[in-house]
Amino acid sequence: WLATRKPPSGASEFLTPPTVSTPSPTPSGRPRVDHEIPLKVSPSDVVAGGDLVYVTGRMSGLILKVDIATGLIADAPPVRVNHTVYGAAFDESTGYLYVGTFDDRKLVVYDGITNSVIKTITKIGRGRPFRVAVDPLGRRAYVACSGDDMNTISVVDTSTFQKLPPLK
Repeated sequence: WLATRKPPSGASEFLTPPTVSTPSPTPSGRPRVDHEIPLKVSPSDVVAGGDLVYVTGRMSGLILKVDIATGLIADAPPVRVNHTVYGAAFDESTGYLYVGTFDDRKLVVYDGITNSVIKTITKIGRGRPFRVAVDPLGRRAYVACSGDDMNTISVVDTSTFQKLPPLK
């Protein structure tokens, strides 16, 4: 591990030790630093939020909060939200991560500060959630759903966590 602090219990189950190569000059003479954080889960999405990156595990259904400076799982063990997750978006104003669950058509709201799921919004879209975005002001979450000719974008009010009615 790069850092001297001990990783949280269970962290080694999801991360392997980070590797950092020695800076080497590029053809332009500028230094280049290669930094990798190897994972033991198959990621479906990675979203930056402050000094952290949030990684969703596609088949594991996990949310991993990784400190980018140390390569360690930050603060707490990963949180399992479902079997298959696709798409994630981070709201800087609240610290919430919005994650689509592919198998059961849900949008999970994860609080990055408390490391817990605070809300699950059901019946998102007519297809399966595939990608998620949050508007720049943090007022709406948009969920792209696809599958079986049921392609939709669901809109969720992030202040009430209510799915808004479809446009007519």
